[in-house]
Amino acid sequence: MVLSPAEKQSRYRERQKTLKQVANRVAQKQIDTLFPATFHEFFNDHGDNTTFHIAFDAMGMDAPEFTDNAGPKSVSGQIEIDNEEFNVNLGYTGSLGRAENMIEQLIDATVSLSGIVNDFKREQITARLTEIELADLTDPANRKAAMGEVVRLNKLLERLSKPARWNFPQWKLKGE
Repeated sequence: MVLSPAEKQSRYRERQKTLKQVANRVAQKQIDTLFPATFHEFFNDHGDNTTFHIAFDAMGMDAPEFTDNAGPKSVSGQIEIDNEEFNVNLGYTGSLGRAENMIEQLIDATVSLSGIVNDFKREQITARLTEIELADLTDPANRKAAMGEVVRLNKLLERLSKPARWNFPQWKLKGE
C-alpha cells in the first residue's frame, strides 16, 4: 500500500520524536552523573532554606520537605497515570528532580494566578469607568473630579497591560 505524503510526514515526525526522546534520556543520564551527592542533604544544610520555608509560611501553606531522595509525585497520582514516564521523559529523578519540578510548577501556578488577578482588576476598573460614563456630570466640579478619576483609572489599566519581569538563577540542565 502506498502512503500519502501526509502519512509519510506523520511517520517521519514520529521517528524524529522517538529519536529526540532517546537522545534526551542519554543526555540526562550524562548530566545526572555530574551530581553524585543528593540534593536533599545539600538543601537541608543550606542557609537559604529558611527563606524557602518563610515564603510558604507567608502563603499560609506548609513548605514541602526534602527529607529523602524521592522523586516528584503528584498528590492525586493522576499525572503519573496520564503519563507513565513522567519522571523519565522530563528528567525528574530524586530530590533534585523533585525540586526542579517544583520550580516549574510554581512558575506555572504563578503565571495562572497572576493572570486571574489581572483579569479581576481590569474588570473592576472597567466597571468603575462605566459607572463614571453613566454618572450625571452636569456639575463642573463633579465633571472635573470624574475626568481626573478617568485619567487615573486609565493609567492603572495601562500598567496592568505591561508584563512583570522577575529574574532568578538558571536551574535547567536538561538535554544539553
